[in-house]
Amino acid sequence: ENGWCTLKSLCGTHTISPSAPTFSFGRHSSCSWVCDDRRVSNKHFELSYNRAAVCKETAVTCVDTSSNGVFVNGKKIGKGKSSVLRSGDVIALVPGVEALSFTFTMENKTEERKDETPLTRFDTVIVESSEANEEEGQESANSPRPGSSQIGDAITCGICFGLLYKCVTVVPCMHNFCGPCMREWSDARERAPCPQCRGATTHIRRNHAMLGIIEAFLRENPSRQRTAEEQRELDAKPDVPDSVL
Repeated sequence: ENGWCTLKSLCGTHTISPSAPTFSFGRHSSCSWVCDDRRVSNKHFELSYNRAAVCKETAVTCVDTSSNGVFVNGKKIGKGKSSVLRSGDVIALVPGVEALSFTFTMENKTEERKDETPLTRFDTVIVESSEANEEEGQESANSPRPGSSQIGDAITCGICFGLLYKCVTVVPCMHNFCGPCMREWSDARERAPCPQCRGATTHIRRNHAMLGIIEAFLRENPSRQRTAEEQRELDAKPDVPDSVL
């Protein structure tokens, strides 16, 4: 089924296309879109689409179910209250954080999607791919050097929204995540899609090419370094197992 709207994060990292008439955002694994950020409530907000609505402009509502609030165009909705959404509205889980703020667009027409057959189970297979890493490096060398903000977006985990740690890459969509974050995501789901694009996943691989990029970025942006406490928390979590390397 085709998505009835799109939500694109202001940083450009995430694009979400809900197909079910209700779509929830939050930290809890039961949510449609899960974000492991402490500033986000277990169930932060829910989008509701009334397909039978006479007027399309009033077909979508955003229901605030958070502790800290959901903001539409900078205005707080209020827990238990709802707001009608229109194309172009910006929904923010945390004001000022581009990775947690989304531009809402109502789809006027649907497009056919390629039929993707998900795995019967998320069989975690990490492939050491030096050739792929070399190709990525060659492409980077031939491209204009991006600014720090662009690099920062590229090396941000799509689950915890922190700097990538023990980076792994999902194949075939090539989205990057922290190893412990991806392990937690896959363990909680029988058929785990990519956490970012929700596309079918064949396997994941360790991304060693990211290590040098992150080190260079931190030399110029030391304030983005994870705190010692954050690193300890990640180290305490199980990583994608080495037994499948």
